Formats: sequence, C-alpha cells, structure tokens
Amino acid sequence: MTVTELTDEFSVLLLEESSTHADLFEMWLEGVQTKRAARPRDIFRVFDSTVAVACLSQSVLGEDEPDIRRFILNRNPYCQLILIASCSSPDILYEQHYDATIVRPTSREEFQTAVEKRLTYGMYSALLDEFYSLNAELVSLERAGDSEVDLDPDALQKRLQRVRKPLNQLTAAIDHADTKALLQSLNLHRKYLTEPAQAIDSEPASKYHPKACPNCKLPWGVDHRNDLGKGFTSIGAYVWRCSRCHDITHGSSPSDRRVARR
Repeated sequence: MTVTELTDEFSVLLLEESSTHADLFEMWLEGVQTKRAARPRDIFRVFDSTVAVACLSQSVLGEDEPDIRRFILNRNPYCQLILIASCSSPDILYEQHYDATIVRPTSREEFQTAVEKRLTYGMYSALLDEFYSLNAELVSLERAGDSEVDLDPDALQKRLQRVRKPLNQLTAAIDHADTKALLQSLNLHRKYLTEPAQAIDSEPASKYHPKACPNCKLPWGVDHRNDLGKGFTSIGAYVWRCSRCHDITHGSSPSDRRVARR
C-alpha cells in the first residue's frame, strides 16, 4: 500500500466475527495498524481517535448498526466507513449510509484499493482539521500573550511541523475526483449527525417546552440519536436554544414567545 509510510498515528478498525477473515484482512493491510472487534460491543472498547477507517461486516452489525455508526461518527466525523456486505443479501443493507462497500467474496487487490483510498481520505481530513486548529491556537497565543493563555508555543510549533509533512504528501496525492468524493463523504457524515429523527411522535409533547422549534420546525423532546440530541438546550427558565438553527425561544405559550437569532 502506498500510504503505509504515513500511517504511524492512524489505524484501521476491523469488525469481523471470523478470526480467519480478520487474519486475512490484517495480512492484506501489512504496514497499517489495525484494531479488531468480533462483536459490536467490542467497538466501544477498541475504537479511539487513531481510527481513520472502520471496515464493518454487515453480518455482525445487525440491530446495532445505527448505534455503531453514530458512536463512530460522534467521536470522529472524519472516520471513513466501509461496509463489508454479505454476498447472500439481495439488497445491500445500509449501503447508502456508507462511504464505500465491499461485497464478499473480495480479492486482495479490491480490499487493499478500497481501504487505501478511504485511509487517505480519513487521514487527510483529520490532519487538515488539526493543522487549522494548531494555527488557530498559535494565533490566539500571539494575540493574548504568553501570560494569558496556558499553551506551549514550542510544542505547538513542533506538532504543526509534524502534521505539515504528511499533510503535504497527501495533498499532492489527492486529485479533483478524490476531492469530490471526500466532500460527498463529509456531507454524508454531516447529514447523518444532524438529521432529525423520523419517529417524531415517539414521546408526548411537554408542557414545559414547545413541541418543535418555532423557527426551523425541528421536533423537540425527541431523541434524534445524533448531534441534535433532544432538539434543544435549556438555557434558562422557559428559554430554549434550538440544536439545529440555534434560535432562542422565550416564553411558555405561543402568545408569550420571542425568537431571537444568534
């Protein structure tokens, strides 16, 4: 694989119930750090910030699929998701939710190509985000002065240089088609993390807050099972901030509400 020299700080997660298949996948990913999970609950134990790609076996996911996907993307929205689909499935379950799909049986070349591409995307996104964050911290440090901010400028500069080299290499390796595919992937993740739940009537309306945001109509009091949470945040007595549009609603009745955008 051509990206193995850049993977010191990144890894690939394999959710695979067959130890034989997991061993084979690890052999095909020689030079890349891997983390293994045989059951969905194992992911909650082994997943960490280094995981840039998660290869998830459809046969293992089952009813835990939404929880696993949400868990991964909430902790790393840049993590690329690859579905390893069962060959016996007439319709590839969940495929529209994934960045790439590998259908069993798969060859070494097919598996390596898919993982390498998604590993490039996952590393590039993570490094680019860290690069901008480090620069923002350095700017804040320069403006505030050493005595006002608890940051080590030397450590920040060293980390910035460590990030810059692989980022430049990945940038050179990414073409227009890759950029388009990566943006589609990030939009897919963002949509999932901010998409309202469909079962809007699963909980009764509360007398303490509106049933939905008066501005964007996002249902409130429903567990959206993503970044939207319950749809709002209480910021005072009869004052709520919408999780999606961030408008602030005041008052306990429609006639006593004011909406202020922030």
